[in-house]
Amino acid sequence: MHALFNMVCTVILAIIGVIVAVIAVIETSLRSILVHFGINPILQNIFLWGVFFFLLYSVFRIFGRLLAFLLLAVLVLYVLQDFSLLPSVHHAAMATREHLETL
Repeated sequence: MHALFNMVCTVILAIIGVIVAVIAVIETSLRSILVHFGINPILQNIFLWGVFFFLLYSVFRIFGRLLAFLLLAVLVLYVLQDFSLLPSVHHAAMATREHLETL
């Protein structure tokens, strides 16, 4: 259960990492094009903020359902792990409680 939880979290972080990398490449390319054409830095920032919000909106439109499903899976796995009666989890908690009682 814990390995599945870690795997889903890793997939979510990998997707977010790819999205951030693509946005960074697009932003860097656009900034170099704007500098090449001699656009004012303030106008560059305004334009790039607009592009950023458009890309963010597009990402949520494209990957929104997948990310929502993965986040729901993480929450379900967390609840199942928390409320499950796995012997190793409860044994460790009981061993700690017994150890504290002997002190």
